[in-house]
Amino acid sequence: MAATRVARLAWPARPPAPAPRAVVALSGRAAGLRSPLLADTPVSPPRPRASDRWLAEDKLKHFFMSFALGSIGYGAARAVGLRHGPAIAAASGAAIAAGIAKEVHDRVSGGDASLRDLTWDALGVAAAAGVSAETR
Repeated sequence: MAATRVARLAWPARPPAPAPRAVVALSGRAAGLRSPLLADTPVSPPRPRASDRWLAEDKLKHFFMSFALGSIGYGAARAVGLRHGPAIAAASGAAIAAGIAKEVHDRVSGGDASLRDLTWDALGVAAAAGVSAETR
């Protein structure tokens, strides 16, 4: 008798009520759920990932933008008085940080973050460092 009383206290007779839609919408992104803040706006499902090819126009943009940031950064570092080696390091670090920041922004904003983009960023920074290393 005492065991059934303890079981009844620990185990409710009916199942708990389902969570409100707002809690479900906040806990995960699923197609068809409504946003708790905008009652009439459906939460958009994740977009399908576009093909992320190694050779594409986007990859060239990453390469050349990183190359430009590394080269301009080297010139700016030299202009403020850094020696040759530290200027290359500072410019390369800043250009890589910009590439990482771009991919983090893509990830947070729902875009397509890509390690292949970061690879092309690194290649552009390496090329800029190589050109800067030949500059005195």
